[in-house]
Amino acid sequence: MSLGVDPIISNLFFTLSLIPHASLPIAPNAPSSAWIFYPFVSVLITFFEETKEDIHITITSLINQTYPKTRYEVLMVVEPNDEATKRYVCDSLTELHRVGIMATVIQSDGKKRLKPHALNIGLRYAKGEVCAFYDASDYIEPDQLHKAIVLMVQERKDAVQAIVLRHGLSFLSRFLLFDTLLWYRKYLPITLRFAKGIPLSGEGLFIRTNALREVGYFPEVLTEDAEMGLLLTEKAKAFALLDSVVIEKAAPFKFQLTVLRKPLVVVGLGCLKAASRAQFSCPGFGPR
Repeated sequence: MSLGVDPIISNLFFTLSLIPHASLPIAPNAPSSAWIFYPFVSVLITFFEETKEDIHITITSLINQTYPKTRYEVLMVVEPNDEATKRYVCDSLTELHRVGIMATVIQSDGKKRLKPHALNIGLRYAKGEVCAFYDASDYIEPDQLHKAIVLMVQERKDAVQAIVLRHGLSFLSRFLLFDTLLWYRKYLPITLRFAKGIPLSGEGLFIRTNALREVGYFPEVLTEDAEMGLLLTEKAKAFALLDSVVIEKAAPFKFQLTVLRKPLVVVGLGCLKAASRAQFSCPGFGPR
């Protein structure tokens, strides 16, 4: 979820005021050595007009996970007319099978070119007790699945959110990185402490499958991840922040995309605001 950076001076004073409350509800790093139960996990990724390199980054990260490879599957959802992405994903399918990871390519019905719509189609095939969600071009820490599942089992959490950072070399990218660090290290822990729930990200996200079913899966709106946080909070589900990082490669700057994205974000935030007031859902709007 995007956040506007507060002015530096006011942010500094606000941060200093938090020192008496500096204990963050971030999960401990070290899993118990006695823990031997490995629930089956379904990892879902939606791909749309992706490059071969970006798909390879995520797939390689999943292959390198320390979680037992027979205890998770990878479900990759593609759009029906995206032929180039389909070819790249099929190559990844072979890579995953070669190392013993169950993997399936699922084709969306093409009715809505929205990420939550594609996810909901993929969830029909999920066999796991827990569902994990990632995107293309995600560098995932090798023990992230293991740490998240240990936390969910031992602490009885329903939703766990890892830290998601966008990596870029431009000044704007570095400024947004600072903004994101504030979001995960300051705002989300405070929100979780007082509201018992948080807006979620669409990457590095782990949710129990039963909890997803209980809320009717993802709302098919632009801010599906943040609204999912609201829905789970309303159901009194238990959240946790995971001290593990997903690094997403920053997209190259495109003026047209940047201009078009602004009204879409405004509409998405309007949906979220309405949902928070009256459990209202906007119809699907615009491309993913």
